[in-house]
Amino acid sequence: MVYVTGFRCFKCNKLHLPEEIENKPIPRCSNCNSGLNVEYDYASIRNSLLTDSFKRGSPSHWKYWPFLPVRDLSKIITMNEGGTPLLENQSLTDEIGCKRLLIKYEAMNPTGSFKDRGSSLEITKALENEKKQVVVASTGNMGASIAAYAAYAGLDCTVFIPNIVGLSKIMQIKAYGAEIQYVEGDYAVAMNLAEEYVLARK
Repeated sequence: MVYVTGFRCFKCNKLHLPEEIENKPIPRCSNCNSGLNVEYDYASIRNSLLTDSFKRGSPSHWKYWPFLPVRDLSKIITMNEGGTPLLENQSLTDEIGCKRLLIKYEAMNPTGSFKDRGSSLEITKALENEKKQVVVASTGNMGASIAAYAAYAGLDCTVFIPNIVGLSKIMQIKAYGAEIQYVEGDYAVAMNLAEEYVLARK
């Protein structure tokens, strides 16, 4: 984590050092169990980005690696996510009344979703921390994306899905070889069961 200075709790504002968080099975605040936000050394990032080579480089997700909490760049798992096109919609531009409107077309990502950007990072972190299995709760797109990237990286994947998920997403998740755990309930129930599953195997 070259540019990461710490992890701050969304709820109570407690700051955690990277080494406190790195190997937790579920990275949460030690004080209130809330989620954490990564904090960076932005001055150093600015110096690394304001270069001619960076400005000339092709658009891609990992072009912006200084903003990602990754320590070992040799572990990067990517399927060329990011760099998706900006499409102009003149009729919508006219309707809104703005000068120009560009729409980011994220369906060009490997599994057809913007979730692939996060999945690339999350599976990279799993490899960096020498994990063999990843577990996620999802209502569709995230499960498919994590399953795809886990398969690409050679990791086992388990997806907890609530009973509202459509058949097409279930088939997509299965196509990538993930194990599916069906949940009677909504996403919150699926997430709690996924966390319990992880903690029971740590």
